[in-house]
Amino acid sequence: MLTDRDFASIYEVIEDSIRKRGQSLMMSKVIKVNPDNHTIFTKETGDQPIPLFYFGRAIRYYDTQLGTPTISTPVTVSSEINYKEVASNVNITGVGSANHQTVLTFDSITWDGATAVFFEFHSAAIALSGAASQFMIIAIKDVTTGNVGQVIGQLGIGTTAMGLQAGFLAKSSKITPPAGAKQYSIVAWEGVAGTCTFSGGAGGTAGYKPITGRIVRADPVVTITPTISVPTSIVEKNGKVDPVNPKVGDIALIAFERGTIRLPRCVGILQSKNFVMSTLDDA
Repeated sequence: MLTDRDFASIYEVIEDSIRKRGQSLMMSKVIKVNPDNHTIFTKETGDQPIPLFYFGRAIRYYDTQLGTPTISTPVTVSSEINYKEVASNVNITGVGSANHQTVLTFDSITWDGATAVFFEFHSAAIALSGAASQFMIIAIKDVTTGNVGQVIGQLGIGTTAMGLQAGFLAKSSKITPPAGAKQYSIVAWEGVAGTCTFSGGAGGTAGYKPITGRIVRADPVVTITPTISVPTSIVEKNGKVDPVNPKVGDIALIAFERGTIRLPRCVGILQSKNFVMSTLDDA
């Protein structure tokens, strides 16, 4: 849609083109059409017939040709929120939850109060020691408040001898941290006095892998980012400019010669403020 300013600019271009020919331009409303004589009558010119001196023209022009669209929809699945490693053994000697000890600590995270998560913990091996009643508890701790929360694992050997457990993997039930900045850790404690050990290392040949902890979304976020690519090319086309065919009610563009007795003639019509069609005779 052309603005009033655009419309005025187009009119000025047409007027300037006609002025260079020693003509003046007037707009006038068509009140009568004589197709047999190829003339029109306008409100401003009254009974003066205005001949339609115009010609259709064949033209060549360039246009943008659209190719076949290509749609790409990459999918990103985001589940891990935080990951931590401890590349060494961690000894636990505290008895009871009040004497719990930290195995690893996650980063502080600002939660939205709506994201549900799982806490995961893994140690390649765990060694328990002590009396037959020895056991070890692994739990999640809210570092921000100091509260020990959900227990995610318990180990016990039922013998007085040192016991080496196989690799241990624990996962919490679904937890939704409250809104705000909060930090969590994995803690552990013994049932009776002794030394229990989480085995961890740097990995490599015949070496224990690090003790690991992860916080993952219970409902992974799937992000789909569609991209539409439409190739274009410039092509040459043949076309035509049709002669102006004024109708009653149209606004005609009338050109007058200056300083001559040549009759005025219609050189174009104003269709609307959306576009202007003009065809100037070459006489």
